[in-house]
Amino acid sequence: MEKAFFLLLHLSLSFLFVSCFDSPACVSCYDRPIGGLRRQPEVRTTTKPPPPVKPPTQPPVKPPPRSPLMPPTRLPVKPPIYRGPLRLPTRKPIAVQGIVFCKRCNYTGDKALPGHPPLAGVSVVLKCNNTKVTMRQTAKTDKNGLFLLQAPGKITNYGAQKCRVYLASPPSKSPCKTPTDINNGVSGDVLLRPQERARHSLYTVGPFFYEPPKCTKP
Repeated sequence: MEKAFFLLLHLSLSFLFVSCFDSPACVSCYDRPIGGLRRQPEVRTTTKPPPPVKPPTQPPVKPPPRSPLMPPTRLPVKPPIYRGPLRLPTRKPIAVQGIVFCKRCNYTGDKALPGHPPLAGVSVVLKCNNTKVTMRQTAKTDKNGLFLLQAPGKITNYGAQKCRVYLASPPSKSPCKTPTDINNGVSGDVLLRPQERARHSLYTVGPFFYEPPKCTKP
């Protein structure tokens, strides 16, 4: 009989507790002590979704400013200064001088001329191609190996660039009979840098060299 009573009491209390827990009007049911302990109210937390991630916004890139193109400044053109009529050099006949040596076999090609004996009786020719027909003028060296050529009357300093001087023939009584091309003695030396004289323009060529035949043998 007592067991049935306690069982009925337990069931009624359980029903009362469950109904008070589920009822929103019975708020004080949480504060009632059950078995000597106070029930703590349940805290319900609501989680909010994270805000949407926005991409970083960058300010628009502006192109670099361009400086305005300025037209090139031109300096004022000064008129040429008139200095009177152009004076051309005076037209003069030409003369050519030079010297011929007998080359020693130990010649090293330097410009030191002492030690080479002058050669007399050498024929030298001046050739000018200023006209359709080549003009020639020959001369021979003296005892000091010097020669002086006077160009034909039609040849002046205006046409000297078309003239050349060559070795023509060696002396008959000398062992130096082989011409060399030192200073263009064989190929022809040109006329450059004249010395202006009162009546003519004097050009200098050479020096030219002949050598004995033994220098050419091995």
